[in-house]
Amino acid sequence: MNVPDSQVYKIPDNLSYERASVTEPVACIIHGLDIVNAKIGESALILGAGFIGLTFFQILKNMGYNPLIVAELNEYRKNIARELGADVVIGNIKNYVKEKREIMVLIL
Repeated sequence: MNVPDSQVYKIPDNLSYERASVTEPVACIIHGLDIVNAKIGESALILGAGFIGLTFFQILKNMGYNPLIVAELNEYRKNIARELGADVVIGNIKNYVKEKREIMVLIL
């Protein structure tokens, strides 16, 4: 594959390919936080508990966002969100959002 040099980054020798593979998704998450002007200590609703949603959740949790709500329809993914420490895990968000208008919505 040919790509411009400006789009290629050398992976340091001490970084595994597995860990390097999450660099781009994490960069997108950080960029998303910048765009919405998120503030540490705010609550967040994460729609979807797939790879990106759960990665987003873990970053927000480590940064001190609280409470963290994860909305997901799939029971397996809901259980993972619970295991990772989500404050609230919901399936259908319609009524929840109506009741909790102060939450910041991060759509994934």
